[in-house]
Formats: sequence, structure tokens, C-alpha cells
Amino acid sequence: MSYTDIPQELRDLRQWGLYHRIWQPSKNKYTKVPVDPYSGGAGKSNDSSTWSDFATASNAMEHFANADGLAFYFANGYFGIDIDHIKSDVDAFIEGDRDNNIVDEFVISTQSYTERSMSGEGIHIIAKGNLPDGQRRHNNFEMYDNGGAFLCFNR
Repeated sequence: MSYTDIPQELRDLRQWGLYHRIWQPSKNKYTKVPVDPYSGGAGKSNDSSTWSDFATASNAMEHFANADGLAFYFANGYFGIDIDHIKSDVDAFIEGDRDNNIVDEFVISTQSYTERSMSGEGIHIIAKGNLPDGQRRHNNFEMYDNGGAFLCFNR
């Protein structure tokens, strides 16, 4: 994946930052924390003063050792969908198998941007619109539209 694959509509937004991965041995997985693209210090997913435009965030990655990639913050009518533990569907989709595939269902049914998750076992989706009220998490499926959530773009 290349950052040039990110749609211009998303790059035009001032909802960008950086993230840093931290290994959590007790959970046997990484956690991701926001990084301020202006200072390299702690970013905040719920504080737009620590967000920047795409160009600033992209350029900042070269200056801060703790920057592992770009972060996109959910706000202003954009929401995210995170689906984990679907490695076989992700692999099948990449190999061209579009039949009975959850990845294909999301790519076709939404006007969205989709990328493979850092683990390679899921997908992250950014779409425009409003999430319905109610439950936002179910098993391996999560949806976010604000307040502490962000999507990581792999380097």
C-alpha cells in the first residue's frame, strides 16, 4: 500500500496525525498511540489541535523516530469500520476470489476507502456518512465516528 492510494478527498481533510506502535506482551499484540505531527509528542484522537493536514503529517514521519505511520481521525461525517480475524477472506480477495467474501461485500457496498490492517488479518474502512445509534461493537466488528478512535495507515 502506498500513501498515494489514499483518496484525495481524505487527503484534503485536516484530520491527520501520526501513530506509534507499542508491543504489549500481556496481550500478545500491538497497541497504537497517537503522535502529534507538529511536536512528535503525544497526540490526542479527541483533540483536533493535535491534528494536521495530510502533507504536514506525511512530512513529519521523516522527522520523528516514534512515527510508525499515519493516523486518520474520525470526525466531520467520516466514520471507520474495523473487521478483525478474517485473514482467509482478505487473502482470497487479494488473490481475486470475490465470491462469498466479506471483504468484497464491504468494498462493493460502500463508497469508501479500504485497506488491509497492520496484522494482515482484517480490514480497515473509512466511509462518509452517519452511523446509526446503537451497538458499535459485535464480535470482530467495530465502528467508530469520533471520540478516541483513529485508523492507522501502514508505512
